[in-house]
Amino acid sequence: MARPVPFIFGHHKSATRYLGNIAEVFSARVGLYYFPLNNPKWFGFDIAAALPNNKPQLFVNYMNADYRYLATVDDFVGIHVVRDPRDIGLSAYFSHLYSHSTDWWPELADHRQRLERLNFTDGLLADLAFTEALVTDGFPITVFPAMDQWNYHDSRIMEIRFEDLVASPLKVLSDAFGHLGLLSQYRDERLAILRELVEANAFEKLSGGRRVGRKDDQHHYRSGLAGEWRLHFEARHRSWFKDRYQRLLEQLGYERDADW
Repeated sequence: MARPVPFIFGHHKSATRYLGNIAEVFSARVGLYYFPLNNPKWFGFDIAAALPNNKPQLFVNYMNADYRYLATVDDFVGIHVVRDPRDIGLSAYFSHLYSHSTDWWPELADHRQRLERLNFTDGLLADLAFTEALVTDGFPITVFPAMDQWNYHDSRIMEIRFEDLVASPLKVLSDAFGHLGLLSQYRDERLAILRELVEANAFEKLSGGRRVGRKDDQHHYRSGLAGEWRLHFEARHRSWFKDRYQRLLEQLGYERDADW
C-alpha cells in the first residue's frame, strides 16, 4: 500500500528556504523525490495533477501554502510552519528592500524601487500591504489571508511554530519527520542525516558567521530573533494588524486580546 505523500506547508519568511534546503538534501540522501511547489498559477491550481506519478516516494515542499488547493490531494500527511505574522511583516520588509531575488518576480523589482524612496515607517506600512497580497507573476499568492483561512484542525497536519523550530531545530524536525513517516525502520540512520543537515544549516553558518541576534539588515538571514517586531512597530503598524488580523494573532496564540 502506498504511503501518504509527505508535505511541508510554509509561508513567506517562515523558514521556507531553510526547510527547503534540508528537505532537498535529505531526499537526495535517502532516495526520495523532492518536489517544490509555490505559485498556484505555476502548478495549474491543481496540486494532484501537478505531482509526478512516475517518481519514487515524493517529498513535497509547498511554500506559500494555501489550504484550498489541498482539496484535490487524496492521501497526504503534512507539517505546517507558522510564524508571528508581525515578525513575518518585519522580516519581509528588509528582505523585499535588500536581499530577496527579483528573478522571475517583476512585481518585487517594481516594489523595491518604491521602498527605496520611502522612509522606514512608510516603507514598512507599504510592504505590509505588498506581503498581504504577495502578487507573483500577476497572481496574488497572499500570506496573511492564507494563514487566516488555514484549517488548523486537520489531523493529518502537524502544526509547528517557527519560534520553536528556531529554538530547538533538531527536536522539532525529528518529531516532524517522524510525523511525516520519513524515519520508520531507518530511524537511527535518518536521524543521523537530519542531525548533520541541521548543523550544516545553522543560523551562524547561513548568516556568514553571525550569532542569533547580531543583525545584518541586508542579509537574507537577518537576525534569527523572535518578537523583533516590538522594537520597530509604531502605532500605525500595530493598528494595521489589529484591524485586519487580530483574530489570527489570537488563534495562533501570539496574543490573548487586542491590548498590545
